[in-house]
Amino acid sequence: MRNINQVTVVGHIGNPVELSQNGILNIALATSRRWTDKTTGERQETTEWHRIIFFGEYAKVAAKHLKKGASVLIQGKIQQRQWDNNGNKQTIHELIANEFTLLDKAMGCVNRIILTGNVGANPEIRSFGNGGKQVSIGLAGTDQWKDTKGEIQTRTDWHNLVFNGRQAEVVAEHVRKGDSLYVEGHLKTESWEGAGGIKKFVTKVIVDNFTTINSRVGQPA
Repeated sequence: MRNINQVTVVGHIGNPVELSQNGILNIALATSRRWTDKTTGERQETTEWHRIIFFGEYAKVAAKHLKKGASVLIQGKIQQRQWDNNGNKQTIHELIANEFTLLDKAMGCVNRIILTGNVGANPEIRSFGNGGKQVSIGLAGTDQWKDTKGEIQTRTDWHNLVFNGRQAEVVAEHVRKGDSLYVEGHLKTESWEGAGGIKKFVTKVIVDNFTTINSRVGQPA
């Protein structure tokens, strides 16, 4: 079964736009998110940087029209890439672009992801001193396509989902390994320094709405 994997971002390009020798275009896009802290009532703002990749002829088209500082709407899917860095396993999530629109002026930013997939393990629960909960689960999303020989290829990507507040309580009580979920949320990337001073990254989906899609218990999106 092919799962939904849709990402939409609106933001500003933060790096010089240059097509690589192998025909790949790699850009960094900044999106800002504003909200009110429910505990303090204070306004908060964060900026997320998204690594976006264009391939093939589409990369050439994008390279002609995009430039540093430009406002752009980009749609695509999130993919996980892994490699070995001198014995250290590195993992990064990238947005593979399949459509872009250059904007004259963006009134705000968008950071939106929609996923469906299967839960890989029972929820991991964190409890806080104020009685709140945070729940993390891994969601496996599968994509299928035909290659140039007409053969069906399959790829599975793992997504790190984070639930807070009342949603965390619902997930902790009702969601289990093997369940199918539909989720809507926004992307958040964290970084830290690992062994040997190597910088590591993890991209999480902070879930805003979800529902189970296997006729059990869920929360309407």
